[in-house]
Amino acid sequence: MNALKNNYKMIVILMLIICMACVGILGMKVYASEDFAINTNINSLMEEINVMIENSDEKMLSSDPYDYIDSIYFENIVNRGIAALPAIVDKIDNSEKNGLEEYILAIAAEEISKKYLREDDIYKWANGKEWLSEWNVFLRNIPIRVDYIINDTENTIEEKHSALYDLGIMGLPYIKDAIDNGKTEFQTVYDAIIGNDMSVYTSGNEDTTTISASDLNVIRQMVEEVRVD
Repeated sequence: MNALKNNYKMIVILMLIICMACVGILGMKVYASEDFAINTNINSLMEEINVMIENSDEKMLSSDPYDYIDSIYFENIVNRGIAALPAIVDKIDNSEKNGLEEYILAIAAEEISKKYLREDDIYKWANGKEWLSEWNVFLRNIPIRVDYIINDTENTIEEKHSALYDLGIMGLPYIKDAIDNGKTEFQTVYDAIIGNDMSVYTSGNEDTTTISASDLNVIRQMVEEVRVD
């Protein structure tokens, strides 16, 4: 009888180990898929730009990186959504260069996150590596900023909503934590951030898009990783 119980325990433990391994492998595959997609599209975009330069296309004479993103390949990167952010950040971080490619990837990350760092006077960047440094500072401060905004006793609820909205999607997991802990007055601005439309807040429109638990986990992991560094 004891032997049977021991065998049963071993089977349960083995099944748990297999399940955990499968989850880990799935996570690796998802990341690898995003990494592959980012690499494929940014390489294709840079090849497209090089061909246009070789053909003396007048558009390629610009020194403004934003003039180079009118491409299906750039759209493909942005359309990968939140799940692509870690792969974009890693590619900039691990690149031995700091040129147009890295700058374009930084633009893509801002388009996905809807957080344009230059709109905040605190953050200054002129290339991809500088963007990454400022981005990490921004992420590192998010939990503290959300907590401060929500618990502030001087500002009005409207001012709090505006400050949270300015954080963009990267603040969503921490705003959701507050809502789950009873701060339901922030649900409207949470919905507005997801819809990237503050009019959702001002009009009370309930027709908003949603964000998956997986995307929220991606955001939280990115924030917590830079807080550990």
